[in-house]
Amino acid sequence: MKRILISLTLVVIMIAVFSLPATASEADDVKAALAGLQAKFPDAPQVAKIVSDANTWLAQNGDSLPEGSGAAVSAQISAAIATAGSATNLSQLSEAQRNSILGNITAAADAVDLSFSTSFSGGTYTFTLRSSDGRVISTAANNPIKQTGLDTKTIILITIGITALFGVAIAVALITGKKRQPNAV
Repeated sequence: MKRILISLTLVVIMIAVFSLPATASEADDVKAALAGLQAKFPDAPQVAKIVSDANTWLAQNGDSLPEGSGAAVSAQISAAIATAGSATNLSQLSEAQRNSILGNITAAADAVDLSFSTSFSGGTYTFTLRSSDGRVISTAANNPIKQTGLDTKTIILITIGITALFGVAIAVALITGKKRQPNAV
């Protein structure tokens, strides 16, 4: 009986030891693929945020990745990088390239039991990465710069107008003003 227990214990230890490198390899493959995506789009803050948040998620959940997911993610990210060609910014991509890359990223997320979605509203793309239980892991958007204040031309015109009004007020005061005489005592 003792030999059976020792044998079973050794089998469990061997299974655990051999599965750890495979699991670590999956997470390492995913991290390498994400690093490649970020390197391809260094000036895209949305990509940097999604990659950073995905790496944080991997640090917590990397040991439970499905077998083969690292290779699947790597293949999808490589396909996305190939589709991007020489573009280094999302705005340099055509609509077809963007859709293809978003499809690759969606498939890569699916490989590790995550969901990736995009929405477009008012000129802003929003990217969301969720866990299998629906928890939001990351959200990033390409907030376009919108002019909300006065531009330089308007400020100059207002300054000229105010200066002209002060000039007119001073001229009117000089023309209509009476000289004050000191009171005689």
